[in-house]
Amino acid sequence: MRFPAGPQAAADSRRAGVSDVEWQVRNWYNFGWLSGDGYTEQCVHSVDKMAWVMNDVPPLKCTAVGGRQTPNNEGNIYDHIEVNYEFANGVRGFVVHRQIPNCHSETKDS
Repeated sequence: MRFPAGPQAAADSRRAGVSDVEWQVRNWYNFGWLSGDGYTEQCVHSVDKMAWVMNDVPPLKCTAVGGRQTPNNEGNIYDHIEVNYEFANGVRGFVVHRQIPNCHSETKDS
């Protein structure tokens, strides 16, 4: 699997003697604890726009779902995430992110 952040080494290219931590740091994009996953990496700009539109008033509640549709031997990041925000004035905001091989991949807000 390849990601837009640039070429990442394939899982089978791990050299003998490389520790788990070194392997993960060298492939940082594929591990949530290093990259923040797709939500932090891609969706943060949509969340920032939502905060701007709402005059920096935080939401009362948010509900999120996400997971992996495709196997990934190179890390543990999700390939799809959706977060629904609910504000006190009744406004709802939606942020959706998908990065699945051979599918249309996009980050969208509304």
